[in-house]
Amino acid sequence: MSKIERIAVDRQAARLPKDLEKYCQKALELGATQAKIIPVQEIVVDDRVPLKCQIPRCFGYGAGAHC
Repeated sequence: MSKIERIAVDRQAARLPKDLEKYCQKALELGATQAKIIPVQEIVVDDRVPLKCQIPRCFGYGAGAHC
């Protein structure tokens, strides 16, 4: 059984690529047909996305990091 670790902002920069590659491999093992690492700058989030939580209002809207 592997050790579970909390993801931290202050992760060692050298360790991050190795961890991300491990997650890609795990996704493939679990049935994904493709998995790759992409920079966060390439992820486009439309301004309308928050509306999905506002209308109808989600019970947890504004209370967590995902909002």
